[in-house]
Amino acid sequence: MSVFPNPADGELNIEIDETTLKVKDGLLAGFEIHLYNNSNELVYSKKEVRNKLTIPVKQLPNGIYHLHFLHPTGSQVRHVIIQH
Repeated sequence: MSVFPNPADGELNIEIDETTLKVKDGLLAGFEIHLYNNSNELVYSKKEVRNKLTIPVKQLPNGIYHLHFLHPTGSQVRHVIIQH
C-alpha cells in the first residue's frame, strides 16, 4: 500500500495492490478509509476503496493527520502531513 505525496498539498494519493485486498480463497474485499485531524475529528471517509483513491486535501489546514485503513483482515494507521 502506498500513500503519497507526504507531505501533501493539493491531493493525497492512495494505491493498494491486489495482494493486500485478498481476504481468503482469492476473494477480494475493499478497504474503508478514514482521515482524522490531530483533534481526532473525522475529515474524510470512503467505503469500498479498491486499487486507487485520490483525496482532495487543499481545503484542509496544515497539520498532521491520521489515515485509518480498515479491511476484513485487519487495520493500519498511517500518519500524513498536510502542508500548503
